Amino acid sequence: MHFIDEENMISRGSLGQSVEVIIYSIPNSLMHLESIIKDKNNDIKIREFASLICAYHKGKDSIPVLSTIDNAESWYIPELINHLNEFEYFDPYG
Repeated sequence: MHFIDEENMISRGSLGQSVEVIIYSIPNSLMHLESIIKDKNNDIKIREFASLICAYHKGKDSIPVLSTIDNAESWYIPELINHLNEFEYFDPYG
């Protein structure tokens, strides 16, 4: 996830898209992503990138794990959770 850049994140044609596909192809990837998200020792950007991939694949069901990131740590995660509550899915490519 260190290859994902903050400007393009996970978008069509970005390096982040390639990273997302590779990560999702790993067995039990969602379980690993959830561990990354919950681990406060990880850099917040890595936790946010893991959150994007998790939200993309789990939709509204990812909210409990996303909520483990404190609002004071990230302005982005509360916005992502609001989006999931409103639309029930997240599609970084759409």
